[in-house]
Amino acid sequence: MQTRRVSGKMQSEHIASLGSVGLTPSVRERLAFWAMLPERLARLGNRVRPDDQAKVYASLHARIPMVTPDEQRAIQEANAEDDERFWDAMRDIGASSVEEHKALIARAETVIAKEEQRVAQAAEKIEAAKSWLEKLKRGEDVAGGLGKPFDARAALKAEGFTERDLRRMRLLASLTEAEMKQASAKTCAEVVDAADRAIEREARRIIRARREAERLRLTDDERAVLRIMERDLRRPLTEQEEHLSLEQARSPGMV
Repeated sequence: MQTRRVSGKMQSEHIASLGSVGLTPSVRERLAFWAMLPERLARLGNRVRPDDQAKVYASLHARIPMVTPDEQRAIQEANAEDDERFWDAMRDIGASSVEEHKALIARAETVIAKEEQRVAQAAEKIEAAKSWLEKLKRGEDVAGGLGKPFDARAALKAEGFTERDLRRMRLLASLTEAEMKQASAKTCAEVVDAADRAIEREARRIIRARREAERLRLTDDERAVLRIMERDLRRPLTEQEEHLSLEQARSPGMV
């Protein structure tokens, strides 16, 4: 504020704002205030003389104390701890994703091994059938082969294929090679997405069970506070909201 005489009367004029903080500013608020102050005062260079700036600093320091070196170090430590917690969580998320996909790979490798064995057995049967056919074409005497015509359906069922497997085989056999590759690529992506959704569902179930167990350890008054909060919000409390509500309820004079 600057006071000057206008038409014989003293009037106050608002020059600029140097910033503001709460009634009881935190260390971070004070740090932010003092960090911006030099720039704000520089914009008032034509109104605040250099020798007056020291008075401004002293007056502000009396109201909003400058941050001490110890306080600055405490903020640095808190920020470093927050940074460590964040990257620790990111590491855990990445490690969890790696394990999930390793499990998918393991299941896929199990199926691959089973199907490779089936392919090898089929290759042996093919060679046996070719040899038998070649002998017949050469006019050689071959034992067997006089029974019923080959029943592919019965043979597949004997190998463990179900009706659902047979329908799936007929469906896939109707695709061209390009269509089969397209379907396989989309299916792989959907399998990964489905696994991610399953993990999320299980995580939510575990969290719900944990919170229910924690609520059983609360007092009747504390549970009543949470019920009132949920009734007012018309929805379940988040875990953070629940913790904050309990902290307030446990403060002196509340519960």
